[in-house]
Amino acid sequence: MFKNLKLSTKLTLVSCSIATLALIIVVSMVAFKTLKITSEDTSRYIRSEVQKNANEVSIFLLNAFQSARMLGESIQGALEAGNKIAPDNLGAIFMQVQKENPDFMSIWFMSESDEFYNRYTDGGADELYASNGLFAPWSVNSSGSPKLTKRTNEYKNGEYYTTSKNSGLPTILDPYFYNFNGQNILVTSFTMPVYAKGKFVGTMGIAMKVERIQELIRSIRLYETDSSLLLSHTGKIIAHTNSDLIGKSIVEANQD
Repeated sequence: MFKNLKLSTKLTLVSCSIATLALIIVVSMVAFKTLKITSEDTSRYIRSEVQKNANEVSIFLLNAFQSARMLGESIQGALEAGNKIAPDNLGAIFMQVQKENPDFMSIWFMSESDEFYNRYTDGGADELYASNGLFAPWSVNSSGSPKLTKRTNEYKNGEYYTTSKNSGLPTILDPYFYNFNGQNILVTSFTMPVYAKGKFVGTMGIAMKVERIQELIRSIRLYETDSSLLLSHTGKIIAHTNSDLIGKSIVEANQD
């Protein structure tokens, strides 16, 4: 039934599943306080505030995670039903989702082969297909207005493609530098594998600038001496009040 719903309805349903999806994402936020805690009330306050801020960060990240999952399941459901989403329509959907979510730096889908999407039989604008000829729509927001961009790099060796493909699971990537319009920008990506008829179709993903997450972390201050951070499931620092520590492991950060 889910695959037959309108896209706007799916978005509404997915937004109601934050509590469930929160169990999938492994993120940690630690607040350090140098003042000695001498009051049980103070201790309760700190625990409450840390939990509240952790929930706010999780919801912010889950928006991208949910959207990537919803789009991937839409592609999968349509293929399973034998009624694939037309290439031009899928590109338009990506741009619309990005327009409604300006924090998304880019939205993409990368095909494994031309078995399910073929430029000669399915048609569509040239920019929807990568330079390797495979269907790889990529909506980029670099100036406040989403635009479909032709993917010219070979993506199949990239972590943003291989991680979910190899694990078969939705993934939040550790921060990495990506050449975006000539600039190396630190980003994190939310990816999920797409399957149809028992075969791997490709990887769906959404990228966000770490800078945007960094702004959110900087706003979390319980005391003047606090230092807040966000860790990935592998122990790498995604965001920190000290931007020099971003991308390092928690072990490396403690050595500095």
